[in-house]
Amino acid sequence: MAKIYLAKPYGFCSGLKKALSLINDCEKKYQHIYCLGELLHNPLVIKDLQKKGIKMIKEKDIDFLNNLSKEEKKVTAVIIRTHGISELILKKLENFGINIINTTCGYVKRVCLIAENLKKEGYWVVIVGDSGHPEVKTIKSFLAGRALIFKRNLNFKKYPKIGVIAQTTLAEDSYQEALVDIIHQGQPKELRIFDTICPEVKKRQKEVKKLAKEVDLMIIVGGKNSANTKRLVAIAKKAGCKTIWISTGEELKKYQIPFKKFGKIGIASGTSTPEEFVNLVIKNLKKEVTER
Repeated sequence: MAKIYLAKPYGFCSGLKKALSLINDCEKKYQHIYCLGELLHNPLVIKDLQKKGIKMIKEKDIDFLNNLSKEEKKVTAVIIRTHGISELILKKLENFGINIINTTCGYVKRVCLIAENLKKEGYWVVIVGDSGHPEVKTIKSFLAGRALIFKRNLNFKKYPKIGVIAQTTLAEDSYQEALVDIIHQGQPKELRIFDTICPEVKKRQKEVKKLAKEVDLMIIVGGKNSANTKRLVAIAKKAGCKTIWISTGEELKKYQIPFKKFGKIGIASGTSTPEEFVNLVIKNLKKEVTER
């Protein structure tokens, strides 16, 4: 029978645990709760929040909040997602006089502060990450036109002062490759490099890289729109291990895989995946390896 190995840590990261704790407190205090953008990249968790009455809204739709009466504003709160929001939108909400519950991840706040300080010191800031990701958009908003989203073979020579930062969920290998590319392009007069990848994300990446070399199959659990989960999948595959990506324990049945034929199976999860999701995968996997 296949042996099952679980990469640790698993379940929510500390930032999400803190965010959800703030939201639980928020539910006790306010009658109407809105979340600006999706709190985290896990559709099933988002559905659970919506069942509790929390409404997801987009930045372009926030003006209605300013039209609420003073009494309505007292019982209404807006949650700032863990990826953060632009400085402009945050100031707009503050001017509305609405209650703000800021769950922005501490590591994201740190990157934004580094970016803002670099801008003040006259640096162009190279962000290594996904240009469409909410976090990258948040960081970019603090740079007032001095942001450069990393692309290979971008001409860095024309920028005399460059600071380099990474999206907090970026794979370490990807960041190193980007730095090599920047240096090979010809270093600017001043080059400052910051390690801004979340240490919790790093630990999971390290554990997956190690476990994927020791097992015959890796199962990565997490939302299909989760950047850090996507990178765990890529790391496992890069290690040469057969890898499947699922969101829930029920999805195991979709794969016509004789799980019991694998000697060792590894399981890992993204930072936006609840522990109970992982535990259900383990429970269902144990059934699969004994029944099939």
